[in-house]
Amino acid sequence: MKPQRRLVLAGLACAAFPRALHARAGTEKYLLGRLSPFSPPRAPPTAADPDPLVDGLRALGYVEGRNLTWAHRHASLRYERLPALAAELVALKPDIIVTIGTAATLAAKGATATIPIAAIAAADPVGSGLARTLSRPGGNVTGVANVDAEATLKRIEMLKALVPAARHVAFFFNPENPVHMAALPGMRPEIERLGVRLTPIPVASAEEISTAFAGMRKERIDSICIPQEAFLTTRRRQFAELALANLLPSIGGFRAFTSAGCLAGFGQNPDESFRMCVHYIDRILNGARPGDLPFLRADKLDLSINLKTAAALSITVPQSILFRADEILR
Repeated sequence: MKPQRRLVLAGLACAAFPRALHARAGTEKYLLGRLSPFSPPRAPPTAADPDPLVDGLRALGYVEGRNLTWAHRHASLRYERLPALAAELVALKPDIIVTIGTAATLAAKGATATIPIAAIAAADPVGSGLARTLSRPGGNVTGVANVDAEATLKRIEMLKALVPAARHVAFFFNPENPVHMAALPGMRPEIERLGVRLTPIPVASAEEISTAFAGMRKERIDSICIPQEAFLTTRRRQFAELALANLLPSIGGFRAFTSAGCLAGFGQNPDESFRMCVHYIDRILNGARPGDLPFLRADKLDLSINLKTAAALSITVPQSILFRADEILR
């Protein structure tokens, strides 16, 4: 089912938040907060490097400077700053707060129970306390769930399909954002049935990544897996370069890892999550209750393959995988 149709079917009968009704009936100028764990962008979005959230809202008639104003707060990968930044946004009384990732969404929810929150890539909304159920969240939070932690098993399966000889996989994670480690125990039996030993490696700095690679030969690690996580994503080029220098096949969370030089990327398309959330933002601004809008989930995982890296590692990618790939980098 296409995302737009799923959104239409998700909640046709929705009550209204007073703030959203007031804005709609009045000047129709909206203030949107945006809470992100990343660093601020170095430059405004361009055609070459677009912002799917801004572009999606513009396509629906929400134009910054005309009927929309953004209030941005970036934690610059310091997760402990998120609660204070969320409080700053709440004090501005925005019509809605858009959050990126689980930690930012939890921080926003902790700061307000009344301002609508549209989450992008929130992992396990029910287990993390963001929603009562996926189909009916019940509070002031809804959005697009992050399935990346659940995708770990599929990522390891894909790695084995690319490199059948893989036996000992390093699984990197950010100890300051334990979402992936929380989901790992339930997957271990299936991973072991693949004939793979998975070694979790915590890294929270560029130095720790370099140190980890330095010790891999002693541990006889033969390949690496990097999930889709804010800090790990910002270090994707370092991962790709070190993996190639050590002749280790690497699979990352999504296409950006492949573009950086990893052998493959397999995971939820972040841009698609942003586009899916745009329609919920529109509905909330027009009176829908977040608690009545089901959390959405990505329909598929995108696969990208870097053939240049494959050649450097003397890996022949099976035709079956090439046919399946959404993108092939040559």
